[in-house]
Amino acid sequence: SPSVRFLGRAYVLPAGDGASIPVVSVNTSTVEAEIYRIGERGLAPALRDRRVLSQLDPSRADQLRDGYGEKVWSGEIETRAPLNTDVTTAIPVADLGLEMEPGIYAMVARAAADKKNEWGPRATQWFLVSDLGISAYLGADGATVIVRALSDASAVADATVRLVAVNNDVLGEVKSDAQGFARFAPGLSRG
Repeated sequence: SPSVRFLGRAYVLPAGDGASIPVVSVNTSTVEAEIYRIGERGLAPALRDRRVLSQLDPSRADQLRDGYGEKVWSGEIETRAPLNTDVTTAIPVADLGLEMEPGIYAMVARAAADKKNEWGPRATQWFLVSDLGISAYLGADGATVIVRALSDASAVADATVRLVAVNNDVLGEVKSDAQGFARFAPGLSRG
């Protein structure tokens, strides 16, 4: 049967040219795809409601679009289609003409030739595009965040780091130091 799947559940794609998402297809020369975006202010409610990193079907994609974000792209991707063979195609995100704004993205895809599963779950790939790699640590002295550039692992100074509560309130905001460290007091990390 024609099918489409992604290789992973989530990606952090480097900012700039060359960022691509691999899709694996079988017995289809065309993959129908859509990309949805959840902006930074809609991310906390989407996480709270467990809408992020889940598999999407057309109904859940509509709920994501209407309640948390927006659809930013839809189209078809041509693939090779040798019979009964997995074919991996790199989808270059920069070539889709998207203006990559802050937020998290979900690409959903299905084999155009798959007419049996028109309303079922779609292959779903969550991703974000950034040059910032973030590590967070929670300890007795509060929360410590380290910000590094993904391109060369160098420390990022003067990056604004916000600590956001489950209800989406900003609990604190600090700038990273020369070593890329941002620290929040213990009281803030308890909400």
